Amino acid sequence: MFYFYILLPLFIIIGVIVWLIAYSASLSSVRNNQKEINNMVIENLKGKNFKPTKTIYLEDNATYNREDNSIKKFFSIDNENKKVLLVDYNNSCFYIVDFKDILSYEVYENGNTITDGAQVGGVFTGLFSASTTTKCTDLRLIIKLNSIEISQIC
Repeated sequence: MFYFYILLPLFIIIGVIVWLIAYSASLSSVRNNQKEINNMVIENLKGKNFKPTKTIYLEDNATYNREDNSIKKFFSIDNENKKVLLVDYNNSCFYIVDFKDILSYEVYENGNTITDGAQVGGVFTGLFSASTTTKCTDLRLIIKLNSIEISQIC
């Protein structure tokens, strides 16, 4: 019985260390994947009629408190050509969408709708009024498009 009281804390400590190593490796993998996608997007933008005037970088669990924007998720706006660059990190692709083709959007936090809206006169209503009171573990922006090829981008 004496060994039980000595070995149990040891097993718990070893388990926590193994979990921390696996978690750290997972975050590193996410950062590397996002960086590869970002590099692919930037490389493929060359020669396209898109000149970013504003780029918004988004921090997620893997990039929280990191200075390196090359690993963060992002989207860009081209005010001159009235287009937005949206990156689909789940499918490793990107879309350049005309402002006029955006019908509406929905923001989901932890699986619940926190705001939705539409474009009114070129301005998105309600997008920046969303707020939260709990820790966010899953945040999704779904943009609905007026397009036959692709109806929405997450």
